[in-house]
Formats: sequence, structure tokens, C-alpha cells
Amino acid sequence: MLTEKTCLVLGAGASLDSGLPDGKKLMCLLAQCANHGADHNDFIVCQWIMEKTKIDVSKLRGVLLAFAHQLQYSFAPSLDEFIAANKAEYYEDIAKLAILWVIGRCEIKELVFKWDRPLTEKHLKFPVQNWSQDLWWKIIGGCDSLDLFQKSLSNLTILTFNYDRSLEYFLHQCAKNYFGSEQEIDRIFKENFYIGHVYGQIGYLEWQSNEKDLVRTYDYQLTSITAASAIKIADSIRTFNEIKTYDRMVGIVKNLNEIANRFTTADTLHFLGFGYHDQNMRLFSSEFINPPVSDQLKMGGTVFKLSESNKTKATAHLHKWAGNVKKMNFIDQEISEYIKAYF
Repeated sequence: MLTEKTCLVLGAGASLDSGLPDGKKLMCLLAQCANHGADHNDFIVCQWIMEKTKIDVSKLRGVLLAFAHQLQYSFAPSLDEFIAANKAEYYEDIAKLAILWVIGRCEIKELVFKWDRPLTEKHLKFPVQNWSQDLWWKIIGGCDSLDLFQKSLSNLTILTFNYDRSLEYFLHQCAKNYFGSEQEIDRIFKENFYIGHVYGQIGYLEWQSNEKDLVRTYDYQLTSITAASAIKIADSIRTFNEIKTYDRMVGIVKNLNEIANRFTTADTLHFLGFGYHDQNMRLFSSEFINPPVSDQLKMGGTVFKLSESNKTKATAHLHKWAGNVKKMNFIDQEISEYIKAYF
């Protein structure tokens, strides 16, 4: 059970276990999506793009080919930086609609709940362990009632830099099956589960919103989504340029004020699967999110495959931002190992 006020900051590495791409692979998949659209203008993403931009179909192929080529051969550090630097007409809308397609196609239930059949016991299925399970066990440990679960969940705050909904889907499904009370679990999650997507998300899950055009089930068949709904969801995706002040972020990130306030009262702060890129690190400054005020703060995270110089730079930045840190543990290990050792 979570008894301390716990904040998680999630980067692309946190979604890899659930079948989502990291930043570099995402750019490759977006280019692939654009190239496919260039050769098939009946492709649903092309229909979304034409509806959103009103581009003439005769121009679409050339624009998509140019977008794909320039994205691939720019070797941009991130998609955000590519969009900020390359201001070609239509590119931002193409990127956001392609994100919906690519990430949506990667949101597969069977990748969130993976099973394995050992060679010696092929008649049995065993769950493939990932860090989401480790987090779930930390949340429900000792919770033999919905009241205790609600208290535990309310101590958790998540700020994610990812577009996908894999973690909230996983935790909600686990809770629904664990307690066998779907309506109560929906209520508890609505009232006590705090997660904010810095750059937006590809729609809300059913329990998260009553706004029909923004709701998408997990593992949704994207071929049946309407252009109006796709455009509305894509418009909720934001680049760093669009959120470069806190005031502009408030209208984009759900519950941002509340999430930011919960960071200031955190007892523990964990960076999981995070890349510590300069652009994202800017959020951890007085310009955006005020630091925790506790003089007993425990902070740490994974720095898997991060160079020593980048690790030193990242931890120095966070130490300066947070001020008084009682314990600081940044380790070159997988997320599961970190959670077992430091949660």
C-alpha cells in the first residue's frame, strides 16, 4: 500500500514493455505512415489530413513524401524539435494525425497483459512480468478493502511524457478484476487517480471522460473512427512550442494545476524510463513545476544506458530544482529492479 505521497515521471522507456515505440522508432513509424499514405490516398490517415487541412488531393502525395523524407533524413533528436524547426505547411497536422494512427495501432491489449507458455508446461499460461505489475503490487499490498485501495491510489501522482494510455488501462483493468466492482472502481479512479500527459494523449478511456469524441477504448479499431473525432483527438496533442509556458500547459494537461500542487507535497519522486532530454528537463524548474517542499524528500529513477556525463548533468539539475533531498538514487537498471529496490 502506498502510504507516502508518491510522484512518478514517465518517459518513453516506461511504455516499451507494453509494445509502444521509443522516440526514434516513433519517428520512423510516422515516416512509414506518411509514405504509405503517399501511395494510397484512400488510407484513412489521408482522409483525416484532407478533412483537417483542406489540402487538394493532387498535392497530398508530394507533401507526404516530403514530410517522410525530411523527417527521416533530418536525424532530429525528437519529433518536437523537428516540428519546431521545420515550419513547412501541413507538417504539424500530418504529424499529429499520424501519431494518433501509429500509437493507436500499438495500443494492443495482448501486449499490456502478456502471457507465456513454458516448454515444459504448454497447457499453462504464465504472466510475463513487467514493471506495471510491480507498481500494481505496491499499490494493493495490504489493501483488503476498497477504502484502503482508494487511500493508496490517492497517494499516487503521475506525469507522463507519452501519448499512450497503457499504464492507466493496465491499473484500471487490474483493479476492476481484483475487486470485482466495475462501477466502484470507475468512481475511485475518476476521483483519486491523477495522471497528466504533458504532450497530450490519443483520447481518453471510457471512465476518464464523458466527451464522446475524445473517448477511445484501448485496442480500438482505428478504421472505424470518424474524421471529426480523429481531428479533435489530434488537436489535443501538443508540441513543446505550444506548451512552453505553464499558463499554456494548464489548458492542455488534464488536472495540471492539481498535479503540480501534488508535486510540491511529494514525499518520494521517481523518474522511470525517462531520457532526461534538455527540453523535457525544463519542466522541472520554477518556470513550470515548483519543487517538493519536504526536507525528507526521497528522489531517484532509472538512468538505463545513460552516459555518466548525462547522468551527472541530469541529477545536478534535479538536485538544484528540488533543493533539500534526503536520499537520491539514480541507477542504471530496468524499471522493475528500481521499483523493487527503492519504492
